[in-house]
Amino acid sequence: MRETRSWQKERMAAFRAKDQEKIDQINKKSAYMNKLNMEIMQLNMRPMAFTFIPFLLIFYFLLPHMFSYTVVESPIPLNVFPGNFFHLTCSADDVKNEAKSHCAHTDDMYFWGWYFLSSISMSGIIMRVTKTSTNLD
Repeated sequence: MRETRSWQKERMAAFRAKDQEKIDQINKKSAYMNKLNMEIMQLNMRPMAFTFIPFLLIFYFLLPHMFSYTVVESPIPLNVFPGNFFHLTCSADDVKNEAKSHCAHTDDMYFWGWYFLSSISMSGIIMRVTKTSTNLD
C-alpha cells in the first residue's frame, strides 16, 4: 500500500511539474502498480465475501421489525426525500395511524434514520482515529 501511495505521489508531482521524462519513467511501472492495486482490492474484498450473505439475511429478517420503532424526537422534520418511499421521521399521517405505526409524536425519528445519520457523521471520525482513511495526503 505504501508503494502504491508513493508511486501515486510521484506521478502527481511529475504531472504538476509537466516533466515528460519523469512521466514516461513512472508510466513504465503503471502495469505493475495496477496489478498491485488489484491485489489490495481483492484482499479488502475477502472479508466482505464471507459476511455478505449473513448480513443480508439479518437485514432482511430482523431489521424491518427493529427499525420501525422510534428512538428520539427530532427538532425539525427530516422527511426531505421526494416521494413516499421512506421517512427519517414520523409524519402527521403516521401519528394518526397508530395501528400501523409506533409513532407517538410528529418528527419522532425512526431507529434506522438515527442509525443512518449517526453512521454518516461518525464514519469520518472513526476512520481518522483508526487510520483507515482513504486520503492520499
